[in-house]
Order: sequence, then structure tokens, then C-alpha cells
Amino acid sequence: MLATDELITGGGELAEFSPETIQSLNGFLPAPWSHSNPVDILGDADPERYAKTLELVREDPGSDGMLVVLTLQAMSYPTATAEALAPYAKTAGERALASWMEDSVALGDEILDQAGIPTFSYPDTAARVFDHMRHYTHNLRSIYETPELAEEDCFDPERAGEIVEAACDDGRILLTEPEVKELLSAYGIPTVETKVARNPEEAIGYADAMGYPVVLKLYSESITHKTDVGGVQLNLW
Repeated sequence: MLATDELITGGGELAEFSPETIQSLNGFLPAPWSHSNPVDILGDADPERYAKTLELVREDPGSDGMLVVLTLQAMSYPTATAEALAPYAKTAGERALASWMEDSVALGDEILDQAGIPTFSYPDTAARVFDHMRHYTHNLRSIYETPELAEEDCFDPERAGEIVEAACDDGRILLTEPEVKELLSAYGIPTVETKVARNPEEAIGYADAMGYPVVLKLYSESITHKTDVGGVQLNLW
């Protein structure tokens, strides 16, 4: 429960096992087992029960990670259980963590660590590691994302040059917002639809065609921060 609470608090989710996995677990686990995730294989679990459970859960398509927890009891076999789980390190990879929850099980910790299954004294610590791994993986994927290139026929560098040249001919060093958006569109970069209205009637006509709500901005060739002069009105209907 400590691990579950910590996982969910950190934004993680418990895997939902397939009916086939539940049926397979029912086939060898004692009747009072939890019948859901987290999988409680009961306090008298021997090494074989631990290993078989890990093997089945590992194969479930909804399982992204596995945390094996052992709490030392009179009938526990911490060292033998660690030895039974060690062979699964190669196939489980970084998806498997363990928590052997007593100082007296140090040998079991060592066996798992050497096999490549990280161990933690407390299960909630292991759950936090899962959340950190998830965030880390997400961040790496974001860093390496490559935007899709637009089709070459979307590019119009000649039009882009005309926009800049026209501003220079007017003696301006700044482009207006409509000019900037047209310049971006000339290189295939999507922009928000923008129209220049010369009077209230034109503004209403453009708004009717674009759909409400709309934003009304001051059109100026010299004022860059329009909000400073009250030149932006939002959510107009």
C-alpha cells in the first residue's frame, strides 16, 4: 500500500492486468490472493511462488514496470527468493525493482543488485524511482522529437522577401503583426488567422466569417506592446 500510494501521488498508475494474466495467477496462487494489482501472494510465499508471479506479470502487455516486495516473516526465504528472481534480471531489464524490507536480508539485496535488479529498503522509495524514470523517459523523448518538415510547395520565399522589402521602403525597422504572420506563413509555419479591418463594419464581417469569440488588436506600424495602451480586447462576441 505504501508503494501504491507513492506511485499514484507521483502521477503513476497501477497496471491493469489482462483476464489471461489473472486466470494464470489464479491457477497457482492460493485462493486468498488479492486477485488484482498490487498482487498480494501472501506472507508464506516461497521462492518459487515469487518467481512464477514475476514471470507472469512480466509478460502482461499492460505491465511497464514491476516492484517485488519482501517483508521478512518467520516463513520467509529472503536469500533463496533473491536467487530465484536473479535470472529474470536479463529479461525484465530496467523494468524490475525490488524492496527487501529488513536489515537482516542484506545478502538477498546483494544477490539482486549483482544480477541487475536495484533494491531499496522501503517500497515507497522504489515507487518514487519508477515515477522519476517515467519523467526522465518523457523528457528524453521530448528533447529528441523532430518536427515534420512542411511540403516544399508551402514555401514562398519570394513573398517573404517582398514583405521585408516593402517595410524597408517605408522606412520601417519593425513589421506589423499581420506582416509577421504572413512572413511565417510564407515558410510553411502555421499562424492564427488575422485580418486588417479599416472600420467597424469590416471588423464585424471578418469576425462573422472567422467565428466567435475573436480578439481585437490595435493595428499600428510603431506601437509594439499594444496592451500597454489598451490596444487588445479579448473574447469578443
